[in-house]
Amino acid sequence: MIVYLIFVFNNINLINKYFKMNNIKRKFKELDNSVYGHLLIKESYADKLEKISSFEENHIPHSFKKSILKEIWDKEEEMLNKVSTNKFRSKEDVNQWLIRYWQFCENKFYPRKAERHAYRQLDYDINETCEIIEKQKVTLLCINDSDVLDFDERVSLLLDSLNKILGEKVRLKSN
Repeated sequence: MIVYLIFVFNNINLINKYFKMNNIKRKFKELDNSVYGHLLIKESYADKLEKISSFEENHIPHSFKKSILKEIWDKEEEMLNKVSTNKFRSKEDVNQWLIRYWQFCENKFYPRKAERHAYRQLDYDINETCEIIEKQKVTLLCINDSDVLDFDERVSLLLDSLNKILGEKVRLKSN
């Protein structure tokens, strides 16, 4: 978790280096608020801020534009070359969220609702997670691993739930 927070901090610092809050706010007003509402910038008091401090994080797939990656690379080549050659994570690293944030700031992304998506960790109530799978309550479910003593048992329960719904959808076994 600490490493993740360091990445977010580094990403936000880089965003604030290249984007001014008043320009970003202007672009956000162009967005369809029925999709994101106030969630894009976490702070409901964003009008009073001079810099961005965070974005809402959704564990759903995000599309990245190659042109944005190229733009960031052109501006921060030395840093990104260093980050991409690190064998292990370091406190100077950024991650893929930087591209997402940049796209938000330039209003070059396609908004999508996350209401039919769910995020769970392996240490959450496993029966509830299995119910989400079996009753197909969401269209996309992200399950992150975590330190649990009964890891194999939990994974087995999840696989059983997945096999139940896949067994209903796929009648023929593949080789």
